[in-house]
Amino acid sequence: MMAETPLDVMSDATGLITISGAPHSLGIITSANPIACRMLGYSRWQLERRNISCIVPSPLQEVHDSFIKRCE
Repeated sequence: MMAETPLDVMSDATGLITISGAPHSLGIITSANPIACRMLGYSRWQLERRNISCIVPSPLQEVHDSFIKRCE
């Protein structure tokens, strides 16, 4: 029924993070599943409501917000 894909989002080993695309909260993490939290070493409460750049490695972290704004 479901086609095979390289990323199995239904797998118990797939970390998922959702970020907002709304202009007033662009790039803010709205949800993170337990696997993503475990992979990154944060609790859900530490990730949600923070900017996605908090998990982007340097030097991309410094320019990430301006990159997102250009994609609007």
